[in-house]
Amino acid sequence: MKKKMSLLLAIAMVLTVVFGFAGCSSSKEILLWHPLGGLDGEFFEAMVKAYNDTDPEYPVKSVVQADQYTKIYTMMGSNSKDEIPDLVVYHAERIEVFKSQGFLDPMDDIIAYQPNINGDNYIEAAWNPGEVDGNRYAVPLDTHSSLLIYNKDLAEKYAPGVMDDGILTFDEMYEVQKNIGDDPYIVYGMNLRAWLVKTLITEQGGKINDGDTPVLNTPEAEKAYETLRSLVNDGISQQDGDDPLALFQTGECIFYQGATWDAGALNEIDGLNWSFATSPAFDTTGLSNWTSSHQFGTLKKERSDEVEQGIASFLEFVRTHPEMWAAAGQNPASKDFIDSGMYKDYPQAILMDDPKTRDSLTIYDFLYTNEAQSALETVTDDIIFSRIEIKEGLEKAQKEVEDKIAQAIN
Repeated sequence: MKKKMSLLLAIAMVLTVVFGFAGCSSSKEILLWHPLGGLDGEFFEAMVKAYNDTDPEYPVKSVVQADQYTKIYTMMGSNSKDEIPDLVVYHAERIEVFKSQGFLDPMDDIIAYQPNINGDNYIEAAWNPGEVDGNRYAVPLDTHSSLLIYNKDLAEKYAPGVMDDGILTFDEMYEVQKNIGDDPYIVYGMNLRAWLVKTLITEQGGKINDGDTPVLNTPEAEKAYETLRSLVNDGISQQDGDDPLALFQTGECIFYQGATWDAGALNEIDGLNWSFATSPAFDTTGLSNWTSSHQFGTLKKERSDEVEQGIASFLEFVRTHPEMWAAAGQNPASKDFIDSGMYKDYPQAILMDDPKTRDSLTIYDFLYTNEAQSALETVTDDIIFSRIEIKEGLEKAQKEVEDKIAQAIN
């Protein structure tokens, strides 16, 4: 995988030589904001650069905004139109919210310039959130998920055959613990815990919403928290205060709840032989993986026809040239690329291998998704590490999200 990443970065350098630094007037450019930092940001900028090196009439000026959502709220709320970008990368969970607040322009006229930008050419889970009230408000860049990561060498020793079907069940975790015995390892490093709770709720057929109304205090949520609390109490997972990522990076745990975007960093660790798998499950029949999606959108702004054509050209380039974004650990939204033979070599391709895993990608994008997520994050560690009772925590989360919505409405 390291070789593939190095090759893709080399391709970007070759494109620079081939196409050169063709001069373009700064007045003819597309201003793009995105929130992507670290390795994600580096790969995204390389993709933008590859597009600009094709000498488009309107090159893309890409600007990272670490506090992008705060800046968008401030900018749109103040009616200051001078700095509004032509294009933004934002999360699928924000589409309904921004549309309801009048922040967005529909993209239907833009994508009309590129007929291949349509639902047939994108992964369904990524394409669907951008359609609101009959209009297209976003074009997907990717899906990215929380999923299981495991140390292949330790799994071979302590969990022989367990990953043959690609699914780790909670019952199997306890069997692995028996195999470990007194050796200095834990079975499961539990990170991204609030997202994991949502995954386990979905695996049971539950939801965290009824339409746009968050519903957090449910039997499915109670079982999810009971399961995760038991993993801690029974020594399957790390204890309160331990860093599960550090434990995995140093080879002290076999399985780890991480995310697709961990790929770049994990590849930099010498001697770590790792792989992705679908999130842990109660059984092999119900799979779910918390998922989000980076989407391209257009904030409310006057744009010339030429700029809109330029945006469409850039979006089509991204759809047909997603290799660098895949190297960052993301699942590109382009169906052509996902279904191509070249994609199977990427570790996150396990989520796209067959319809069952592809259907497991669960994006919560209802109107108050972010308020529900915040409420769950407030109580999740307190519940899992037995600081408060499960029922008390769920009641607290439900009240918090209801209070946040009431405050937002008023």
